[in-house]
Amino acid sequence: MARRTTYHTLLGRLEKRLFSLEEGALLPSEQSLADELHTSKPTLRIALAELAERGVIRKINGVGSMVVRKDRTLSREIVFLCHDIRFFAETLEAFGGQCAENNYFSSIVSLHGDSLSQERIIDTAAKRKPSGILVYADPRHLELNAYTRLVSSGIPLVFLMRLPKNTEGSLLAFDNAAGIAGLVGKLYRSGCKRIALYGDADVNPLAAAERTNGYLEGLRKCRLRPKKKYICRSAKDRDTFAALFRKKKTAPDAVCCLNDVCAGNLIARLTKDGADLSEIRFSGFDNLPLARFIPQPLWTVHPPMRKLGTEAARMLIRSIENPGFRPVCQKLPVEIRRTKPFAKG
Repeated sequence: MARRTTYHTLLGRLEKRLFSLEEGALLPSEQSLADELHTSKPTLRIALAELAERGVIRKINGVGSMVVRKDRTLSREIVFLCHDIRFFAETLEAFGGQCAENNYFSSIVSLHGDSLSQERIIDTAAKRKPSGILVYADPRHLELNAYTRLVSSGIPLVFLMRLPKNTEGSLLAFDNAAGIAGLVGKLYRSGCKRIALYGDADVNPLAAAERTNGYLEGLRKCRLRPKKKYICRSAKDRDTFAALFRKKKTAPDAVCCLNDVCAGNLIARLTKDGADLSEIRFSGFDNLPLARFIPQPLWTVHPPMRKLGTEAARMLIRSIENPGFRPVCQKLPVEIRRTKPFAKG
């Protein structure tokens, strides 16, 4: 029996090949088709037999295989349940492209609303019995019972960034903590000793916690002690934190912001207060397009959003085509980049 990965990949390529032919057309000889698709004749015959059983082709003794019905649809569907479609836009695009390349139809489903609404969306997706499901769960609703039902359904699954509570499965993520720790190290090597942490925007609370841990780990690696006055993550601390920048002796040398929006907000406020920021370094996270409009140069973490999509599709398709494929956990590396503000005028 052919390996399932080879067989399912071959079946998808055959479906694509048949779509280029008209009804009534004859397929090339088995040997020619096997050579074209880089497979063995026994494996090809298994795939052709399934297509014949589905009524797509018909075997004619002494003639070959003829296209009976031109299937205009992709028979295999993968669903992407995504809580934050805007943030994962590049991921969605890359995921859909990789699925199509492997002859899968991808459906994007927005995972929004309260816990009851999300339960119903998850259960509805599972009821459709797709070939596989990719999930980016709402960080506020990781405890939903629907995830337990989804895992027990037997549908191949891959989760992005975090696993829901009390579940097991394949996980693909980029490393929030390592990104911030890398920024702290870069700032330290550039001569900064007083490195602060700032957050004020609507940051995913779990991502904020991971990035805060990365900041603390970065300080530890640089043998720097965290100081309470240099950590600002709540509204009640913002005025006190901003006051540090009024004097050079109390101002930090650098500020790690939880994301690019936080960096822009902080720089705007300090500029309005008249603070001298010429010698202070700032960093953000996410490498958003808006970072180019921040007047200060910014070190920022660039997450691999496009690669996240292609790797998620590959991981999920491996699970679909290998029922014995064990759950894996993979973290993609991030890059640290320097933004260049747009020139004025």
